[in-house]
Amino acid sequence: MLSVRLSKWKKLVKFIHEIDSDFKYKFLMICSMSIFMSILEIFCFASFLPFISVISNTSLLHTNKYLNYLYVLMRCNSNVTFLLWMSIAIVNLFLLRGLYTLWYQWKLNKFIFGLSRDITIKMYEKSVKMSYRQFLDTNTSKIRNLVLGETDNVVQIASRALSMVTETFTVLLIYFGLLVFNLKITLIITICFIVIVLILIRFISRYLKNIGIKTQKLRIVLYEKLHNTVGNFKLIKLYSNENSLIKKYYDDTKDSTDMFTVNCTFQQLPRVILELIGFTLLITIVIFYNITGREVSSVIPILTMYALSFYKLLPSINILSSGYNQIMFLSSSISLLYSEMFKSVPLLGDDKITFSKEIKITNLSFKYDDKLALDMIDLSILRGSKVGFVGSSGSGKTTLVDLIMGILPTQSGAIHVDDVELNNLNITDWKNKIGYIPQNIYLFEGTIAENIAFGHVMNESRVIYCMKLANIYDTFKDRGGAELMIGDSGINLSGGQKQRIGIARAIYKDPEILVLDESTSALDMETEQMIMEEIYKISSNKTLLIIAHKKSTLSQCNYIVTLNKGKIKSVIKQ
Repeated sequence: MLSVRLSKWKKLVKFIHEIDSDFKYKFLMICSMSIFMSILEIFCFASFLPFISVISNTSLLHTNKYLNYLYVLMRCNSNVTFLLWMSIAIVNLFLLRGLYTLWYQWKLNKFIFGLSRDITIKMYEKSVKMSYRQFLDTNTSKIRNLVLGETDNVVQIASRALSMVTETFTVLLIYFGLLVFNLKITLIITICFIVIVLILIRFISRYLKNIGIKTQKLRIVLYEKLHNTVGNFKLIKLYSNENSLIKKYYDDTKDSTDMFTVNCTFQQLPRVILELIGFTLLITIVIFYNITGREVSSVIPILTMYALSFYKLLPSINILSSGYNQIMFLSSSISLLYSEMFKSVPLLGDDKITFSKEIKITNLSFKYDDKLALDMIDLSILRGSKVGFVGSSGSGKTTLVDLIMGILPTQSGAIHVDDVELNNLNITDWKNKIGYIPQNIYLFEGTIAENIAFGHVMNESRVIYCMKLANIYDTFKDRGGAELMIGDSGINLSGGQKQRIGIARAIYKDPEILVLDESTSALDMETEQMIMEEIYKISSNKTLLIIAHKKSTLSQCNYIVTLNKGKIKSVIKQ
């Protein structure tokens, strides 16, 4: 069990170090600040005892050698004057503590939220850089949860760990003081507390860890339900099944809420038990002194010391205990993010590749797990030709074009461009030569220009030129043109308008190859014919690859390739 926990801590440290190479330096700096914070806390706490002692018995100023030394050093002419200066010193000490606490919290929050930013960016980067094959095997809700939910959990773990460092030093300093004050009583109390804390940790942490794993799974389910709701909103309105969806979402949310309720309640359990034990021990000491016939007044300084110590120790011990339990609750996030961080990502080169003659495919086969998608494909595509790919669902046409585009890696066989084989060294330059128009155009919230440029350097004249080529400029010219804001997913645009923006996006970088992936299948026949005419016109000097269900969209293709069960059934020249 201990080795497993140490392994998780090693994973956390290695993971964060991968995020920020200066993490160890920053962490040590924050720890050093927290140690000083603990010392300052103890000084403030310790200053009360002599102050209360002097107020209750001013003769101590003359009988106690330390207090008398200060009294003489400060040249006080009365007890009241000494108490006044002592009060001012304590107030200033608390003022210093307050100012330092604010500065420390600012540095701590800057560190924690900076770590949160860096982890989120790194996880987003890992998600974006995963291969298309990995993406196909990954639930999109898991990606959202990875970038947002799990990242927040790891930041909470780091925050809790730092708080525990501060409280550990506070506890050690107070405990050392109690050992000096009364060794026997302190050791008896220590044994009682250690036994109880170990029982609590063993009982609670395992339970909270299991709850944490279940919560992690539930969070993904909730992300998935929300994603499905947004994606099917029109259908939900049509079927009027809002109530059934709300009921299902309520059930899952209730389960998640119940788990968080148990977690938060269990965080307070150590404090309640430790308070009960602490004050029971204090009462026991009083009763013991009473039974043995000793003066209770002689135990008042001891009670005061231990009462003040418990007052300061119990919150710290509770933070340590609840922090440990919370880390156990969130520990599954460490393993998940660690595995994602160190997943292999293909290293891509920047070699250039020229396409002036043909794309030659030889003996190309591809599998999804154990299912054969393509079987020994041989095909040549001449530069400037227009090639249509048809076949039933699952015939392999989309997989073949994905391999040609380079977003799926070849498994068996090869693809050559002008006698140069496509590989990880030149695939980036090859993909830059391709413009892609998918069946469903996803538009993000932003301007039309931003949606067309899609991460490339913005060139306003180029955007307008592409809008005109796609026959969309006049539609929006009087509504703001390229600077018109598009709502979420282009919800207020027609299917034809979305497709034309998709066309403008595909030709923005002036690609040599244009790929249509059933891009017009969801449009009415008239709109489909108009858009296909525009695409053929735009691609007159480009290589055009079209995946289609309807052969009517392939009227101007030079070749029609028919696939069936992963094999080329026929290649017809038109």
